[in-house]
Amino acid sequence: MIAVLNHTDFTARYEGDRVVLTGTADAQIAPELAAWLLEVHAEGPHQPELVVDLERLEFMTAGCIKGFVALIEAIQQSPTSYRVRFVPNPTATWQRRSLAALACLASNLVTIDN
Repeated sequence: MIAVLNHTDFTARYEGDRVVLTGTADAQIAPELAAWLLEVHAEGPHQPELVVDLERLEFMTAGCIKGFVALIEAIQQSPTSYRVRFVPNPTATWQRRSLAALACLASNLVTIDN
């Protein structure tokens, strides 16, 4: 079982094949978030996909986004790959830009809901 990651104004929860992020993910939480995401990966395989719910995420620094790069790289190297489906907040335009960059890394693994 993966523990909830709590930090000042940020929470990350793992619920089955769903990750829910809320609040503000700043530079201080970046290393912990990256390690936490790799724990989620190790808990898998997530078939057919791992859903990442960002609907209540207000902001995420580039350092935290790098944690998702590490997750995608781990999936690519895994013998059992799965998709990562991001559910963005439709009013947070920064999420669309950041997620589009992640999708470019692995268009075969990353999808973004509308």
